[in-house]
Formats: sequence, structure tokens, C-alpha cells
Amino acid sequence: MHIECHSAQILHHWSANKGRLLSGAVLVEFTLHDTALADQRLRSKLVEYVCFQTDPGFSEIHKIRRLERRAYEQVMRYFEGEGDRENLFADGPEPAQRDGLSPEDEADLVAELRNIELEFDFVN
Repeated sequence: MHIECHSAQILHHWSANKGRLLSGAVLVEFTLHDTALADQRLRSKLVEYVCFQTDPGFSEIHKIRRLERRAYEQVMRYFEGEGDRENLFADGPEPAQRDGLSPEDEADLVAELRNIELEFDFVN
């Protein structure tokens, strides 16, 4: 399985700490190629929230490109299984891990579902 990122659209970005911290919501279009299943392709979009430290002296164009590049990297890590979120297209967790959620995991899941609802409302 490999992923090909096509485009990134910055939905919103902001800076903090006198321009030293940059955050943004980036819509990334990508195609997921699954060579194990007769080269099936899934074209989709994800909204990535990116945050990183930057130099306040950098130009806006440089900051925007870096924001897009970070969003691409997050999507790539997500599907390679190295991101913070679980890859929904990979094999599931071991059966022992499916028995229940800790209170922290449940709170994270509820927060993620709220974010998805907000994204869905924004897209429609």
C-alpha cells in the first residue's frame, strides 16, 4: 500500500507567540493505492491540523508551503502507521486490545468525533 498526495488547501491558519508558532487546518487530497488487492485506488480527502515552530522572519509564502508540506507528511505517516491516529485501512488491533476503552481513549474518541462533525458541517 502506498499513498500519493495531490493537493493541499489551507482552510485556516494562524500564528501565536509573536509569529514563532504556526498552526493551520489543511485539506489534503490524496489517492491510496492498495497493490495487494489488484491495485485498487481510493481517492479521498483528510483535514489535517498542523502545528509547528517557525521563524517570524520567514515570508508568508515560505510558511504556507511549510504548512502544506507538514500536512502531506502527516497524511503519509498516518497511512504508514506511524501517526498518532490508528490507520483505519490497516489490519485491526489484536483482539485483547478491543475489549474496552480507557476513559482517556473514550474522551479522545468523543473529541475526534466532534471534530469530524464540525468538518462535515464546514464541507457541506
